[in-house]
This record gives sequence, structure tokens and C-alpha cells, in this order.
Amino acid sequence: MRLKDQFEADRRTYADRLATHKKVGLLVRVLTLGLFDNRSNIRQYEDKLRQCEQDILTCESQDRRISELDLLLETIQLEGVRISRHIFADIPVLEAHGYGVDWDEIRDRVLERDGHECREADGFCRGPLQIHHVTALSKGGTNDLGNLVTLCYHHHCLKHPHMKEKYGGDFWC
Repeated sequence: MRLKDQFEADRRTYADRLATHKKVGLLVRVLTLGLFDNRSNIRQYEDKLRQCEQDILTCESQDRRISELDLLLETIQLEGVRISRHIFADIPVLEAHGYGVDWDEIRDRVLERDGHECREADGFCRGPLQIHHVTALSKGGTNDLGNLVTLCYHHHCLKHPHMKEKYGGDFWC
């Protein structure tokens, strides 16, 4: 059972108990000519009911935030940086010097070879997967599989400090 469903079940239970105590309270007051009542029980169930309603709202808010974060991870746009197996952010990168027209195929082979996991594997991986050139293209590196490795965005930033500044500060770096 989902957490929100549990809060809603509790809310129904407390709403039913509150209604019962209000009816019983009216009957007790009438029969005892107002000498006895169960206002403390009614207040107790009103408080529990309010808490359940607050818990439901909090849970819905957290569910929205989680889905927004999931969407953000799927669609984050970082200029010139590949961001997932299925999405790349900057189409002109395909035409950039050194990538070549077969970059998608090469990229898929590297991801497959690395098991779609960051090769740093130090437990601090964050962000989408990217392909890193061990020796940068600008420094004579190639797109040979031996020069390419899969890194998460966090570890890619650590390899290239300029990425941290260019692509959003401390978001994942």
C-alpha cells in the first residue's frame, strides 16, 4: 500500500470516528441534561483528522517534487554534453570536429561495454551518463573505444573542472 493510500485510509477512519463521537456526544448531553459530554474525544479526533489531511497534502507535494526531479533528470539540457542513452542535448555536437557521423553508434557501444554504469564506481555517482574522452579530442585523442569511458555527470565534471562552471555550478558536481 502506498503511503498516501495509508494516510487516506487513516483519514476515513478518523472521520468516521469523529462522526460517531459527535452523535454519541449529542445523545450523552441530552440524556445527562448537559452534565456530561465527550468534547475531549471529539477534539482528539478532529486533531487526528487534521493531521491526516496535512500528511496527505505533504505526501502529494513530495510526489509532485519527485516526479519533477525524475522529469528533470530525463530532460536536463546541457549544451554540447550527451546526457543519457536516448537523449542528447546539442545536435550541432554531431557535426563538431572529431565526433563524426557514427558517434551515436560509438557512444552506444561504449555504454553497452560499460554496462550503462559510471566507471568510477566510488558510490558518489550523480546525474545522467556521459561519454568521456580519456585523451581529449582537442589534445589528439580519438573516438577509439579504448579512449572512451562512461561517466556520470558528477565524475565527468571532476575530470573537466570547466564543466562545473559552464553547466550549473554545484547541481551535480
